[in-house]
Amino acid sequence: MMAMEVNHSLVDKDFDRYVLAANGIAKHAIPLPVAALMPLDAEQSLLKAKRISRLNYNALTVDPFLCQSLAANVAYFVNGEYQLMQIIDCKINGAKLTKICNFPILTTRLENVSIHVAGKGMIVYSDGQGSLYYVKADSIASEAKWQIVYECQPLGVVPLLLLNAVYDEENHKIYAVGAECVSTNEANELFRLHIFQVSSQMALKSENKVDTSSLEFEHKVTGLAEVSELPINILCNKTDMVFLVKGECHLLAPAKDRSFESLDVFNKSMPIQRRQEKEGVNDPDMNMLYSMFPRAGIGYHGENVRPTKTSELASLDLKIPLRDRFQKSSSSLSSFYTPHEGSSNFIKSNDHERSNSPQNQPLKVPTTDTLLGGFEECDSGDPDAKAHLLLVNLSSEAVVQQQRAINCREFQFLCPGAHVLDIPSTLLFRNDVHGLMYELKIASNQVVLNHVATFPAFGFVQASKQDTKLMSFHPAGSFACIGEFTRRIFIYQNDDLETENKAHTCKQHIVEFGNQELLGLQITNNDTLLVLTPTTMYSLRLLLC
Repeated sequence: MMAMEVNHSLVDKDFDRYVLAANGIAKHAIPLPVAALMPLDAEQSLLKAKRISRLNYNALTVDPFLCQSLAANVAYFVNGEYQLMQIIDCKINGAKLTKICNFPILTTRLENVSIHVAGKGMIVYSDGQGSLYYVKADSIASEAKWQIVYECQPLGVVPLLLLNAVYDEENHKIYAVGAECVSTNEANELFRLHIFQVSSQMALKSENKVDTSSLEFEHKVTGLAEVSELPINILCNKTDMVFLVKGECHLLAPAKDRSFESLDVFNKSMPIQRRQEKEGVNDPDMNMLYSMFPRAGIGYHGENVRPTKTSELASLDLKIPLRDRFQKSSSSLSSFYTPHEGSSNFIKSNDHERSNSPQNQPLKVPTTDTLLGGFEECDSGDPDAKAHLLLVNLSSEAVVQQQRAINCREFQFLCPGAHVLDIPSTLLFRNDVHGLMYELKIASNQVVLNHVATFPAFGFVQASKQDTKLMSFHPAGSFACIGEFTRRIFIYQNDDLETENKAHTCKQHIVEFGNQELLGLQITNNDTLLVLTPTTMYSLRLLLC
């Protein structure tokens, strides 16, 4: 298996800055007749993995199938009366908000509700309590009638989040992958992944019509894996799903070929090239030591006593090179003082050899200045972080085809690309200061990643955001966005304009929402994103795409 390669021809090494653009976004507000269902609180008492999943919860779901067939922006959310709401935003006819289904009202919830579009006119809904509802439309028109065609509770009453769903219309099967939060003991929690397969014994009638009186369903459950963090679905088609799994992973489903089960994509004997290595530090042991420690992110201020203001987001001194514009941390990350187990093992095993080297005496607790040579980079990740891509074949009883390891020291995963039909699935990684977009494909039952585009300095800008909730980008590489918990969204355009290429700049937009809480964000096409707040749906359109 070859390592993830960087196509340096796609990286502008002379990129200078993002220029704050004015009047580049058309913002349209659609008031909600009933407020959106508020997500569960991410309480401090929750364990880290569950709290992070609550913090990054996205209450808005895009429908890529209807986006394409209706040439509009289509998405779904659940309101406070447990009604499934559909928004259709069309450039010509404007926006229309419609109630398409009623779900049982819950007085308590174990987990947030979740929605996924499995195919044309097919939605799978989880109430967070273990119940799954399958909702079908009688056509793919904007005036389609929807109804619940099947419901089940395959695991009983459990906290359950849907990760994705797919409708195999030809074989009349619906696959959904859910994550059940389970407690192994009082101090530890994990997510158990299940695949729920629902089969119909009778095909749908012509023109996608549903005859519920003659439909017969059955469901079965297959255990997939137990993981320490909530996975992120990257790819979903009729035969395969790909998940990015962070931390530990224990397989429950069989592996088709054990030789594919755990594959490294980098040579562990080669340290990651830091900028210090390019500036005169050539000792291999020191280079390896540098690679074992994280570095604080741009804008990290320890206790965060002075949040960054909007006016400070763009540098006004345009003569300063990009690499010199990093904000210095007021304090180091705690892991500088307490190296993780893997790092400490490395340090102990090499301590005697390093102690005999003059340039390594004395070896003190690293700081941002001693480690980074006086400036700061944006990789604030755990040096012992684990991540890999899990390829699951749906058509052969959930067989795990491959686990592909990710070199987390060099590639920090940021987010998956938006789901747009006819465009391959994509992932965004931070590498040095840039955001590298990789296209994901499956060949011979293996995951293949190709670097196809770059968001210049996106690693820099995303690390400077102190209140990031949601992040996404268009899979064509045209723009990326970062949504905070409240107040604003940042949009970074990546247009291939001659004037910007010569100046080594790109446009940045800042959209303000006052003190409204951001509940959901979805990119629907190459110039539009939908934003959900408790009382309003916003359609944001880039005017300069």
